[in-house]
Amino acid sequence: MIENLSVFAVVVIVAHLMGKANETIALATVLFFWSRVAHVATYILGVPYARTAAFAMSVVALLMIVGELF
Repeated sequence: MIENLSVFAVVVIVAHLMGKANETIALATVLFFWSRVAHVATYILGVPYARTAAFAMSVVALLMIVGELF
C-alpha cells in the first residue's frame, strides 16, 4: 500500500494545485480507495485473482487522474 499511496498523494495534490479537480478526479479517488480496500481484503482472504484485479483497478484510477492532468 505504501508504494501506491505516495504516488496517489502526489498526483492528487498536483491536480489540486493545478486547479484541475473535477468529477472525474473525484470518481477516480473513490475508485482508488475502494479498490485498495478490496485489495487488502482479498489479500487477507488469500484470493489471488481478485487481489490482482483490485490492484489493477487502483492503477486504472491513478491513470484516470493523470489523464485529467493532461
